[in-house]
Amino acid sequence: MSKKRVETMLKGYGKQVFPDMLDDLNRRFDGGGFSGASLENTGKQIEGFEKMDRPITKDGYCWFWGLHFLTKAGKIAVLFPWAQDWDKSDGSQLDRSIAVYTKGKVDPKELEEIAVKVLKAL
Repeated sequence: MSKKRVETMLKGYGKQVFPDMLDDLNRRFDGGGFSGASLENTGKQIEGFEKMDRPITKDGYCWFWGLHFLTKAGKIAVLFPWAQDWDKSDGSQLDRSIAVYTKGKVDPKELEEIAVKVLKAL
């Protein structure tokens, strides 16, 4: 089920979004062997970093880690899945695609900027 974009809700956030560079984020994360500490370090390198947590979405999936960012008009959450598809059924070890959520009136430009910064920092 790797790379599959699962649409579900995240408590405290309004909607799930799919930035243009989501596939690039998935490829980079898939090959990285990241830990909680390395993801937290990634978040701390980006202005607006609020916290890191282990969120559970409405479909019951417990994510590997989530990075949360404050923007001028809202919040952005970038959720990283577990990488336990050992058979790499679709060429990726990720259980599913990275998910991105917004709360408030997040400017699409700000969303893309955060996504680019996460990609570069990974």
